[in-house]
Amino acid sequence: MRPAHVQAFIDRVMPYARRAAAATGLPVSVILAQWGAESGWGRNDVARQNNLGAIYGSSGFRSYASLDEFTDDWIRVLHLPYYDAVRAAAATGDADAVARALGESPYDNGHYCQGDGTPGSFLIQIMDDFDLRDFDAST
Repeated sequence: MRPAHVQAFIDRVMPYARRAAAATGLPVSVILAQWGAESGWGRNDVARQNNLGAIYGSSGFRSYASLDEFTDDWIRVLHLPYYDAVRAAAATGDADAVARALGESPYDNGHYCQGDGTPGSFLIQIMDDFDLRDFDAST
């Protein structure tokens, strides 16, 4: 069972996560894990700026007028060359491989590690802890 605040976040962002998954090929589970981690499940200062992915601009974290605007920019960012390997991993259909590729990407390198330092391990743990892979089957 997911904590109430995690489920409320998922319910709120699911349409955006599904749209992002359709546009990038990434599994919904990985998107939810990343957005949840980066936004404190919608409760941190960056999330209050509709920036669930902690997208950084030249003068700090970007602020978005809406989750639609954020989602459009997140999709744009995921199509940058930095994320070629992430999109390639998505083509395999393996959410763990996508999480590892995201953890190895030049911009995010080392950001999603925990414990033994395995790239993407933090996102994989989130997917496991909150049964996020359940959402991949329904997309």
